[in-house]
Amino acid sequence: MKTMVSHPSKHPPMDWVAFALLLVVSATNLFSMLRLIPIFQRIYNDLFGEKLLPPITSFILHWRFLFVSLAFLWPAIGIFIVYFSTNRNAIRFVLGLILATLIQIGFTVIALFLPLVVDI
Repeated sequence: MKTMVSHPSKHPPMDWVAFALLLVVSATNLFSMLRLIPIFQRIYNDLFGEKLLPPITSFILHWRFLFVSLAFLWPAIGIFIVYFSTNRNAIRFVLGLILATLIQIGFTVIALFLPLVVDI
């Protein structure tokens, strides 16, 4: 009769928890890119018409699919790091990806609300 020997997991549970958090943050980011930016674009068209928006806002409105790509890229990198990495510090990399996603969200929020705060 064989006895089951417990082997230490290659991937600590905290790596997967961090990856799950990355998925939640990335889903929030993706929602803002796909749903909120078009709403702000319509609002700005109604409010300002042909006036030029601040450069950062124009950048977000015109290049949002670049940011959508990044919203998909962060979790892809995260799963690669957690699943395929033999490094025991994979959680640090995943937390770095969470930070990058939060910076992207912050950049988007600032860019979207800037025309409402500053005189154009």
